[in-house]
Amino acid sequence: MDVYPDSQRVSDPEERSMKRILLIEDEPEVRLLVEATLTFRGFPVLSCESGTRGLEEARRGDFQLVLLDIMMPDMSGYDVLEALRADKRTAHLPVVLLSATSPENEVERMAHLGVIKFIPKPFDSKSLGLEVAHLLEEIADESPG
Repeated sequence: MDVYPDSQRVSDPEERSMKRILLIEDEPEVRLLVEATLTFRGFPVLSCESGTRGLEEARRGDFQLVLLDIMMPDMSGYDVLEALRADKRTAHLPVVLLSATSPENEVERMAHLGVIKFIPKPFDSKSLGLEVAHLLEEIADESPG
């Protein structure tokens, strides 16, 4: 049974290639769920299991969006985000934070670091797919050219 109707799939290969997503998530089950959800919708996803590897890939790649877990063993999501913002190659990247922790005490910090969205865990995969598609449309609308 399809989780999403065909009308919600991204079928244009050129459009898909322009919307590459970097996922930085240490929990294998969550990583696989997010990958499967976004891949099904037609978005290329590169997954990293640690903040260190995620930073390396962000500096090497061309991504339109970063999905970043806050609580990871090697570097926190905030440490990764601060490093992204400090590097001219990655400072512009739109970042969505994913976490099971409440962001209430971190709202100011997230705003300062330019977080565009916070998605609490656990999340519904269909809602996540729709939210990411919406964010990518907004990002594309804001891009010059």
